Amino acid sequence: NNDWYEPECCLRCSGYCECSEEDDEQQEDIVMEHEKNTENSLARVDSTLVELKSIREIYNDLMQHPHYKKMGEVGVFAIIQKSRGIGLPVLDALNGGMYFVNGKVELASSAMNQLIRKGGHSITKDKRSNDEVCILHGKRADNGDTWTESFSIDEAKRAGIYKERGPWAQYPRDMMFARALSRLARQLFPDVIQGCYVAGEIAIASEISIATEESSSKG
Repeated sequence: NNDWYEPECCLRCSGYCECSEEDDEQQEDIVMEHEKNTENSLARVDSTLVELKSIREIYNDLMQHPHYKKMGEVGVFAIIQKSRGIGLPVLDALNGGMYFVNGKVELASSAMNQLIRKGGHSITKDKRSNDEVCILHGKRADNGDTWTESFSIDEAKRAGIYKERGPWAQYPRDMMFARALSRLARQLFPDVIQGCYVAGEIAIASEISIATEESSSKG
């Protein structure tokens, strides 16, 4: 048959064609790689299912205690997940380090301070700070960036969060420190707090919003 021809691969192989064997080996490698990936995927699924089962068991146990029952399953879940994301020990988060308010997670000022300093960053209080104002200076450990923020009693009064018989009147320095720290963290350490506000901000903001809406509707 004059139409018959010798494949180029056979000519290269000097009469013995190794190309088909190479193709078979490549195909086997592909199949093995696929099987390996499948096994890894199944292992991750199994691991996830085990973790979910473990979390469910933990929730069931926690809900037996009034402290955690008050947070609710959704609150406990949100706090656990957020604490893992920002690197705060879960038990620390559940026991006063974090709060679940209006569907969002807040950080206690002590926990926020802890996370920032854990990252090697610096926070110093200005000597001019007193019972009327708190001034904080921050400095990043990685690039040396600096920022200054403050919060005062006058600001608290203008915002409508200052109450004569509340914590603002009893512990002004602590309250101002928390607000100044939250401001500083949002500007200089957003990667550390990852969107968290300091404890009290969300609830108070909601109260002010509701009061403003009610006042507007009456007007």
